[in-house]
Order: sequence, then structure tokens, then C-alpha cells
Amino acid sequence: MFVADLLGLVRRNPDGTIQRFATPEAYGQGNRQMQGLEPLGYPFAATAFDDNSVVYTDVRGDAVRYLDWYAAAPQVLGGIDVVDGSASTAGHRDGRGDASRFDAPMGIAIDPSGRIVVADSGSRRIRIISNLDRAHDVRVVDDLAPRPREDPQNYSVAFVGTSNLWNYMRWSDSIPGIVESGLADDLRVASRALRVTPFAFPGAGLTAETSFVSIVLAQSHAADLVVVDINPVTVSFLCGHVMAAGVQSAGASKWTKALAVELRRLDAELREHGTKLVVVTTPVPADLSPAEGAWNALVSGVSAGQVTPPSEVGDLMNAAVRAAGVPYLDGWAILQAESRTPNHSALFGTQDAHFSVHGRAVIAQALIDFLRTLKPWQ
Repeated sequence: MFVADLLGLVRRNPDGTIQRFATPEAYGQGNRQMQGLEPLGYPFAATAFDDNSVVYTDVRGDAVRYLDWYAAAPQVLGGIDVVDGSASTAGHRDGRGDASRFDAPMGIAIDPSGRIVVADSGSRRIRIISNLDRAHDVRVVDDLAPRPREDPQNYSVAFVGTSNLWNYMRWSDSIPGIVESGLADDLRVASRALRVTPFAFPGAGLTAETSFVSIVLAQSHAADLVVVDINPVTVSFLCGHVMAAGVQSAGASKWTKALAVELRRLDAELREHGTKLVVVTTPVPADLSPAEGAWNALVSGVSAGQVTPPSEVGDLMNAAVRAAGVPYLDGWAILQAESRTPNHSALFGTQDAHFSVHGRAVIAQALIDFLRTLKPWQ
């Protein structure tokens, strides 16, 4: 059961326990946090698709939001992702996603066909949101039951990574979603249909991800190709602790060796089950540029002298992947090059390590180009 109140959004679980995502003014009164501290907004009314998926009206932000409770990943279905929209974004306009406008949306319901019905009070209209793609909600640790490969005409790709793989976005502008759309014609030429499924492990280390790949994906024959994203946070677990700003070069011989050994083992195991492995290496904001994630750097108290030079960490990580003999995409070089282009858009969020819309598009397009060259489906 979900309830919206002045402090946020509450779920009462079947065992009687209560969990809350809090509004900005009520931080500290909630026992869960959004991925990347993305704002919840100001829930007014809520309605649920099931025990884990809820839509609600944000009466102050003039938006309609969708929340995957397991993944702590919100999406804005209508309106713009702002804290207070009345002064600048409120209005009435039909359209997809952030092209639409709402004005003090209040009541909300789901009709029998699955459409979302919104009482847009400021516009004095009943509005309809349709075609919400919930089939591509990320599979999280509590819900991991991949389907075995059944149709040889389908080419199944599993994306595995931290919450950077999937946070607050629509399928159409997520990394796996862009890759699926971008490679659809390539697979069609090969007389196959592409199906991409994301599996996210927020805040988890590399061994948690590779264990899942070995125990679940490989043995269930659920994927033809597994794409694993590794970054300084996932690799830092190999050092025995988590580094907020990345992996230190000190002790590099230990973690680089452990990374190479783990990837070599995983690649061999997947090949035994007829599955191929591709790795994508990516930085976190502090390893790319002081401008990326600037707010988080300002409030963290981490000085520039405490941050490892980005090229050093990326070079060490890529060298370890090469030593494992696994095909990989060097996301460090791609994002570094993009950050040096004139008038480029931000690649990460302002307070967290998640990619921006532009950052996801850059990595996804590079991965499309890489897979077109590699042609793992042949």
C-alpha cells in the first residue's frame, strides 16, 4: 500500500514494516534514498501498478512521476524535473514526457487498460498518459529471474552494472535502450531480433556482479552476450574499501591483478555456456573533470590534491582488462574526448555519479559503433 503525505511517499509492506522516500524538507525522516539523491518531488496523490511500481502527482513541481520502488529510480512521465515549477514551467501542453506541461496536477488513477489518468487541476482538465514502457524496468537484486534463450532467432544481450547502468531515465534514453534501438537494423540484416535486458546492482562491487553473471546468467543460458560496465566504484571493492572519488593508484598491482583474474575467469566460464563477454570501462565524475559533479565536490570537502589523476586510473583499469583478454570499450577515452569538445553538454549529474542524458547518449553510441565492428552475433 502506498500513501502520499507532506513528508513524502510511504509504502506499507505485507509484514507491516513501513518505508519512506522523503521530500527535500524532510530528509532524515525517510529510511530510503533515491539513486543519486535525485529529488522525489512533492507527492500529492498516488496510485500503484503493483507492489513495487507507483505513479504520483507532484503538485509543486507540476509533474507526474513514476517510481520503481526496488531500484529507487524515479522518472518524470509528464512535465519537467524541477523542484518548484509554478513560476516557470506550469501550464497546459500535450506531448511526450518533458515536452508536456501540467499545472497543479492532483488526482491520479490507472484505468483498466493501464493508462494513467490525471486530474490536472490548474488546467481544469482530465489528462491521459499512455504507452508507459514498464516491460523494461531494470531487474534488481530482489527480482532476478532471467528467461532462458528460447528462440534462436532472438539475440539476447544482458547489461550488468551499477546504478549508472540504469537510474532515473526512460527506456528510450537509457544506455541499453539506445543500444537496442541503434542495433535493431544490424540484427535484422542478420535475420535476428535484438532483445536487451538491464540488470543493475546499485553500489555493488565487481564480484557481486560477476557472481550473478556466473551463477544466474551463464547457467540459465539467458544471454548470448553479456555487457559488464566497470568503473572506479565497482573496482574499489577489490581494494577492500570504497573510494568516493575513485580508485587510488596506490596498491594498483593488487587490484589490477585481481581485476584481470576475475574477468579472465568470467570470460572462460561464459564461453563454456556459449555466451560472449564485452566490458565497458567508465570513470566517475571526479576522475573526468572538476566541472563534472561540481556540487558534490564542493560539499564533500575533497580537495583537488586528493583526487587521483584520471588518466592514471583509467590506464590501469584498461590495462587490467587487456591482460584478461576480454574485448572492451574504453569509455574513459570517449568521455575525456567529449569533455574537451567546444560547447559540450554535461556528462554527469550535479550531485551524483550517474550519467546525464547526454552522457548516456555518448556512451551508448560508442558502444553501438564498437559492437558493429565486433559483430558478436555472427
